[in-house]
Amino acid sequence: AARGYDPAVAIVRAPGDTAAEIADALRRRADAVALVLVSPLQYYTGAFFDVKTIVQAAREIAMNNESSSSSSSSDEPTTQLPVVGLDCAHAVGNVELALHDDDVDFACWCSYKYLNAGPGALAGAFVHAKHDTTALTGALRGWWGNRRETRFDMRPAFDPQPGVNGLQLSNPPTLPVVALREALALHVEAGMPALRAKSLRLTAYLEKRLRDALGDHFQTLTPRDPARRGAQLSLLFPPPQFDVDAIVAALRRRDVFVDLRRPDVIRVAPAPIYNSFADVHRFVEHLRAALREVSAPLSAPAPPGATSSDNALDVEQQS
Repeated sequence: AARGYDPAVAIVRAPGDTAAEIADALRRRADAVALVLVSPLQYYTGAFFDVKTIVQAAREIAMNNESSSSSSSSDEPTTQLPVVGLDCAHAVGNVELALHDDDVDFACWCSYKYLNAGPGALAGAFVHAKHDTTALTGALRGWWGNRRETRFDMRPAFDPQPGVNGLQLSNPPTLPVVALREALALHVEAGMPALRAKSLRLTAYLEKRLRDALGDHFQTLTPRDPARRGAQLSLLFPPPQFDVDAIVAALRRRDVFVDLRRPDVIRVAPAPIYNSFADVHRFVEHLRAALREVSAPLSAPAPPGATSSDNALDVEQQS
């Protein structure tokens, strides 16, 4: 709006449940794309989109724009290359990312979710090394973005650091830095490949236990393909049969905390860095007990080899 555009017209929401569908939507709007902004891990459904597929579509648009501009005799300015930005709030610490290698232009994220740096944790940002941030016009500048060697010289001219460091404004608060440093140290020690491998197994185990215990009394919004999701299952409990507020309240009375998304969704996120398979097993037992407490007696169809008492919501909570 500050640049004279109407957000209702200028912001186009690309439909698509997969990275390929999003890429196709971009190609269909190739003549009007200036910025591609996407979350590689969708917060509501937990769907994980292949970043490289989306970036490649944007680069194809850029190449076609360059070709059209070079072959045109018009004096009009050439079309801006589409810039690709990622909102990695739910992706960082959750799935493996390769922002530089995938040619992402910029990204930002918070650290209190899967990085486990605590409430009020510092945010993070990335700018690809190919971009000269010292030449940016209109960027906010602060003394912490000045080169360290000249920061305290108090020169009248700003002496920017290269890269994203040159966009820093002021010194970060000490205590959040310490918390973030320790959280990152744990992730580095464990390694994202190992965390992701455990996450795939942990979330798959959660899905199986839920199906075994609850049958068809809920729906999963998260993709069934483990490679297309993060450490999350979004569970839909359709009204009027279920009241998610009542379910969440019953879980909290059992010291179990999930995320409520009204009107009918509960997000469950087994974090691989500290959650165990035993935690997942206990959670499903608590959820079954909570449903029994707030709903009419329901009995889930038993899977092969299981007894009805193993899969009934109206059984007594097991110790």
